[in-house]
Formats: sequence, C-alpha cells, structure tokens
Amino acid sequence: MQPSDQVEVLFLTGQPGAGKSAVAKELSELLWKIREPHAVIDLDELCRGLLPTRTTDFNRALAVANLTAVWANFYTAGVRRLILARIVESPDDLNQFTSAIPNAQVTVCLLRASQATIQQRITEREPGSAQTFLLSLTTRVAEKIAALELPGFCVENGQRSINEVAREILARAEWPCPPIS
Repeated sequence: MQPSDQVEVLFLTGQPGAGKSAVAKELSELLWKIREPHAVIDLDELCRGLLPTRTTDFNRALAVANLTAVWANFYTAGVRRLILARIVESPDDLNQFTSAIPNAQVTVCLLRASQATIQQRITEREPGSAQTFLLSLTTRVAEKIAALELPGFCVENGQRSINEVAREILARAEWPCPPIS
C-alpha cells in the first residue's frame, strides 16, 4: 500500500442527541477553511426509509452498501480523509462500516453530553413523532455504547461551543486545523 492510498477515517459516534451530525458539519467547515480535501457522510442519510424486509439494525446492510458506492466516488476524486457519523452499537457495526473503505485508518470519537443536554437537543430538533422514539432510545444506546469500550477517544459535547469541540477532535485525531481567528 502506498501512503497516498491510505484513508484517514474519523468516525463520530454517540447516543442520539450527542451532536454527531452537527460536529461532523463543523469539522467539515474547519477543514474547508484550510482547503483540506475531505468528505463527510452521515450514514443515517444513506439508509433512511422503511425497507420491505424489516431489520433491527437501522438498515445497516443498506448503509454499508451505499457507503461502499459513495466512498468509491470520493476516493476516485482524490479524497483521503473521511468523516463518518452514526451510532455504533457493536464492534461488528464498526467493522462493517470501515470494511467499506479500503485502506482505512480509523479513529473513533465518542461524543458525550449530559442527559439534560441530550433531552433538550432532541426536544428542540425533533418536533414530530421521532421525538418520543429518540427520547426513549437515547439512554439505552448510551449504556450500550459505553459497554463497548470502543478504540479511540471521548469528547464532551455539552458546555462548549461546537467550534471548540471540533477543534479538540481535530487535534486529538492529529488532523490539520485552521488557526483560531
């Protein structure tokens, strides 16, 4: 493998309301400021919908298949840094997603926030029927993720600005970051 073939993957995970999607967007903005080629893929958006065959893993197989196809296009375009966002409920989840990215060097970032912050975010973000579902799910998911002992690092995403959180993640992942302006 040539160094130019290596793909640095920053995988953001955490319970619903932890800020995965928002932090992924802020990471992208920071990388954009320094013109660092990258891609951001919110894995939930690659598989949103109800399939004819019911699954209990939030359409993971479809997300993996779609990630494989979408990532190939970014890779062909020369992108070698990838930010992924999704709840990881098992080591197999992480393995399946990262196996869709040849030559991936994966860093996992677990985002955490207080239960009050999580509840506030979900309540503000989800005015419809998803709110009840996510509020009922978030504590169980947090406990499940905590028990996994995922490789990587944890970042608190509650009391600081999203810019500060994103800068900490870039520093800990040893990715480039623009100076504070």
